[in-house]
Amino acid sequence: MPELAGFAVFALTASATPGPNNVLLTALGASVGMRRGLPALFGIAFGFAVMIFLASMGIGRFIVEAGPGVTAAMRLTGVAILSWLAWQVATAHVEEGDALEDRELPKVPRFGSFLGAAVFQWVNPKGIIYLTENRHPR
Repeated sequence: MPELAGFAVFALTASATPGPNNVLLTALGASVGMRRGLPALFGIAFGFAVMIFLASMGIGRFIVEAGPGVTAAMRLTGVAILSWLAWQVATAHVEEGDALEDRELPKVPRFGSFLGAAVFQWVNPKGIIYLTENRHPR
């Protein structure tokens, strides 16, 4: 029963707080528009599904057993990427009355592609926590 309570707290926290995926999709939507951001949305869904599948197969155990340096490096990379994304959103240039349809859209950045967003899950702090805490295959 304690495991169920712990899982419930984690599930509530993970689903109710914004994370790097929200920041990424918000930044993409603001810079290139919703339609051009859809590949990133699908990449996030696919990448996280692959991560959950691999966690259920026990890969989290291998990451944890590789040493604290590996998990620390993954967490620090996640913090750096999240900080960079937050900075990009905070410093984005916005003009009054500048409708998205009235301007030339910028090129979609590499991390905004399907593959880029799927790979991004491997430095997503919430995903890493899930992956490394689900160490025991059932």
